[in-house]
Amino acid sequence: MSQLLTTWVEGAGIELVLIGSLWLAWIFATRHIRDFFDLRLRIRRQLERMADPEARMRAAKAAAVPSEWEPAQAAEGIRVLGYELLGFAHRAPLSAHLVKLLGYDPIGAGDQLVSLAGDGQLVFRCRFVAQALRFREEPADIPAEVGFIRLRPP
Repeated sequence: MSQLLTTWVEGAGIELVLIGSLWLAWIFATRHIRDFFDLRLRIRRQLERMADPEARMRAAKAAAVPSEWEPAQAAEGIRVLGYELLGFAHRAPLSAHLVKLLGYDPIGAGDQLVSLAGDGQLVFRCRFVAQALRFREEPADIPAEVGFIRLRPP
């Protein structure tokens, strides 16, 4: 009976170690992919804020700050998000490849975000970002007219 109990306990212990190892491997493998989707959400929110002129007014009223919009801050925010997206592709190439297989283009979107920060009047860059990150509601997110955003003063 003692040997049967020892064998059963060892078997259960080995199963628990294997399940724990698989769980840790799964968490490690999907961490970068979750980071990508979190970053995608932040980019979407930033583009929606930039496209919605009312959002700046609501944020200014809620924070009790002047209602004027700082173009340099918006450009810097877009630039940082673009570099974070490019950093994701550089830091986790296997996850970037898997995300690419899912239909997203993190390198193209990051490059276009960095370019958008330099010249904010190019709507095709926003449209490319929306396509690369697969934003479904593209017309509501990205305005149709060219002068919707001014990241640099004229």
